[in-house]
Amino acid sequence: AETDATTTEVAKPIAKAENNVESADKAENENVTMGENMLEGEVDPLMIVKDLTTEHRAKILLSSLISPSGVTTHEFYSRYWGKRPLLAALDNGSGINAGDDDNDNRNAKSKKKTPMEDDPYKDKLEKEAMQHAKRLDGLLNRSIIHQMIRCNKLRYWLDLNVTQYTDTLGNGLKRRITLDPPPKKRKNRSSTPDDDDNLEYAVANPQDIWSNVDTSHCTLRLLRPHEHNDSIHTMLSLLESEFGCMVGSNAYLTPLHSQGFAPHYDDVDVFILQLEGYKRWRVYAPPNKMETLPRESSRDYTEKEVEE
Repeated sequence: AETDATTTEVAKPIAKAENNVESADKAENENVTMGENMLEGEVDPLMIVKDLTTEHRAKILLSSLISPSGVTTHEFYSRYWGKRPLLAALDNGSGINAGDDDNDNRNAKSKKKTPMEDDPYKDKLEKEAMQHAKRLDGLLNRSIIHQMIRCNKLRYWLDLNVTQYTDTLGNGLKRRITLDPPPKKRKNRSSTPDDDDNLEYAVANPQDIWSNVDTSHCTLRLLRPHEHNDSIHTMLSLLESEFGCMVGSNAYLTPLHSQGFAPHYDDVDVFILQLEGYKRWRVYAPPNKMETLPRESSRDYTEKEVEE
């Protein structure tokens, strides 16, 4: 089960097919150095053409997303895919992926530095941290989201949701509420009552959206943002090539010290990219063996249920 706790962030889940509950504070990627080699004339032109195939680009993308974890794509598929959560973030010495013996050994080896290596090593880490923090700049942020809502007439329920995880009854039990205005039935239509074409969904007003986010501390969820963003669309297209299956996306913007969704698990694998701010994720083991690789998403759990 997953809980999307606290902070200001634009978190973006990518991809599909998961084992237990979602986790992730930061999913990272690093630079590919092919461009430097090309400028230095060290790469054969035929090798460049070969390396620019969709298959190679897709593999490079996946590798770049998980590279801060120190896990290779081969290790990812054999040890993590459909088996356990993986946090891809720069190692701060705290043992990021607990329980991973191989990763623990790599971390231990990397920490064996002589006194003369301390300063260069520190400089290297600081440089990596800077690259790490800026890697995904411009993929999606509040300004881009604002333009997306304003220019595309996004509709409640179909294109976005405004949600909140709160104690509405005052009994100490939090639950998720959705603040989207309900759709209205169209007049003079011959379709059946259950037909979506018979319903008219309200178009979101950016001012109303940001009032809910900034004043009421609600979470904004964008459904299928790749339909309105070429960069996200390209990323998902490459991941589809790598995984051999359909890949979709949602995007979440949550204010500081807020939460938009109840603990739950999904019926898909989820790759989460932390684009701005920070976020705390709590990851729990599957409730039972039958729910290890579920075919359906769970109901919303209470905090008491997942802590038991």
